[in-house]
Amino acid sequence: MTLNILMVLDNSFRPDLRVMREAATLSEEGNCVTILAWDRDIGIERPVRETIEGVEIVRIPVKSERQLGVRQIPKFLKFFWEAFRYALRHPPDVVHCHDLLTLPIGVFTKLIKKTYLVYDAHEIYWIMEAGKYPPAISWFIKTFENILLKAVDSFITVGEIRSNYYKQYTKAPIYIVGNWYDRQTPNLEHRRILRDQLGIPVDAFIVAYVGSLNRNRSIEVIIHCAELAKENNHIHWIICGDGPERQKIEEASTSLLNFHYLGWVDEVSTIYSASDTFLYLMDSDHPYARYIAPNNLYLSIAWLKPLIGVKTGEIKQVLSTDAGGFLFSEYDTKTVYKAIQRLYEDTDTYAQYVELLKGLQHEYSWEKAQQNLLDAYRTPIMSSEGNHS
Repeated sequence: MTLNILMVLDNSFRPDLRVMREAATLSEEGNCVTILAWDRDIGIERPVRETIEGVEIVRIPVKSERQLGVRQIPKFLKFFWEAFRYALRHPPDVVHCHDLLTLPIGVFTKLIKKTYLVYDAHEIYWIMEAGKYPPAISWFIKTFENILLKAVDSFITVGEIRSNYYKQYTKAPIYIVGNWYDRQTPNLEHRRILRDQLGIPVDAFIVAYVGSLNRNRSIEVIIHCAELAKENNHIHWIICGDGPERQKIEEASTSLLNFHYLGWVDEVSTIYSASDTFLYLMDSDHPYARYIAPNNLYLSIAWLKPLIGVKTGEIKQVLSTDAGGFLFSEYDTKTVYKAIQRLYEDTDTYAQYVELLKGLQHEYSWEKAQQNLLDAYRTPIMSSEGNHS
């Protein structure tokens, strides 16, 4: 049975890889999939409508800065109204909401149009943003989400730890659709070209971090590691991403020859091809640390590149201290730098970690995540027979 699926997204889809892979999977099953995205990026012009891999993208332009906290509310309400009007004019069979900001749109659409509601919780928002809001507002966000969860028909999240958290608050069936990837093969030509462009020796060891440049990501530790190696042209860093700590990264990249900041990069496969190890650090005392399920973990598995990271959340569950990388319960600059040095200098240890990562590739593949996604849709598909054409 063909379903008309409306995905609602709180970013401009530039593109969002997880959302695109889910939408493409559902489209390949014969469904009509539209992504309704909040285009809030100031100074960047994107088409209001475009089609990618059979999926229609519709952007609602409500320009806004990021990290505004409660000051974001008027902008969000404008997006909410426009998105809700779109859903009423183009009523879907299923509304698929990505993260908490879009969930109210799905709930109101369900109430008015009797659609099925899929909630795709990439994050646990109130814990992730701990410290950003006063405790009273964090409590309100948590309570508000728990109320909205009562309307959800199928629930999707990214890992077992978050699944266990949400089981306390919803009776909807929960499906784990991880940020998993099928095995990737490095492009050696892209590896050579990027190293040439950045002035990195062909035999140098590259540490890559791709992700948010937030205050809880130990950005200063990353920079200090590069400073320790500034006289060693055989260890380099490539950083990609955006966030509040961007200025620190930009300043370091101008003063350190072994530290390369590439800004926000839409197509990152070249970065992964050129790199030798991936990095993921987070303040271990942050409330969200126990729930993390970072892309860099699963990219490490897919690309067979050892991970240097914090030993918590899904990283701790999926890996161990002797499987796939160097993990730390607590760390400082010297600890992280010694791990980098060991991976660079000890080829046997590096090869051992690669073999251990190979053993995880089947369990954490996109093929398996796809099946879980399709399972999440079986309930609304079966229930909708006779109700939708």
